[in-house]
Amino acid sequence: MNLIPIHTGRLKENDNLPSIIIESAKFQPGDILIISSKIVAIYNGDIIDLNKVNVSDYARKWAKEHNRDERMYQAVLNETERMGGKIINNDNRAILTELKPEGLEEGSIMTASAGLDRS
Repeated sequence: MNLIPIHTGRLKENDNLPSIIIESAKFQPGDILIISSKIVAIYNGDIIDLNKVNVSDYARKWAKEHNRDERMYQAVLNETERMGGKIINNDNRAILTELKPEGLEEGSIMTASAGLDRS
C-alpha cells in the first residue's frame, strides 16, 4: 500500500472540494481516497470563533483551576452537548469526552476535547 498525499493549497469554507481533489490528484483504478475530518469541517464551515463563545461560570472556574482557555473549554462543553455526549474526565492534561452523535446506532466515540482543537 502506498499513501500519497494530495496537495490542494489552503482550503476555505465553500470551496468546491470535489473539484479541487479531482484537479489535484491522479487517481488510478482501485485507489482509495481518504479525506481528513479537518478538511470536512472546513468544507462544511464547522469552525468555531472562540471570540464569539459565551463562557459559563462553570467553564470559567474550570479553566482557571487548570490554567486553560475558558473559551476553548466552553466550546468543548457546547460540542459535547451537541453531540449527545458527556465529559468523562477533565484535568490539567486532557478533557476526555464520550460522544453519541445522531445517527450512531451503537456504541460511542471516545475523544479528547469533543474532537475540537485550535487549528
